[in-house]
Order: sequence, then C-alpha cells, then structure tokens
Amino acid sequence: MALNGVSIAVYYNCDRSAYRLATKKDGAKIRCTIIVNLTAKTYDALPCEPYNNIDRFIACASMCGVAFYLSKSTAILPPLIIF
Repeated sequence: MALNGVSIAVYYNCDRSAYRLATKKDGAKIRCTIIVNLTAKTYDALPCEPYNNIDRFIACASMCGVAFYLSKSTAILPPLIIF
C-alpha cells in the first residue's frame, strides 16, 4: 500500500519471528526516517481491519517518523518527516 507515493516496506526473517519496517518512496528509503524492528507479537498487535488497512499503514508510518495530516478539505496531504 502507498499513500502520496510513500510506502512502508515490511521485511521479516524466515520464521517470521522478527519484522523490520522501513519507509520508502520510489523504491528508496526516505532520508531521516527510522527503521523499526518489531517482534512478531508487536507486529500482530498493530491495528488491522480487513476492509480498512489505512489504520495499520498510518500506525506503521508514524512509528517510522512519518506523519500524514489532513487539510481543511479533509484530503490527505503529503507526509511530514519528523526529525
């Protein structure tokens, strides 16, 4: 999933006991963002609704240091990188 060209890459080891989240744009890591290491239990505890994955995406993005915000017209604007 991507929002305004920003995607969250999820990497995991062969037995899926550890996960790594990285924020990417055009296939490259976004400068000044955080690579987050999670256990399987923590990753599974992230918000997850089958018909609304945007909640999980926003939660993962905020963990990596990217904040999306809404304008007055309620359209999602480009992300802010939190330093």
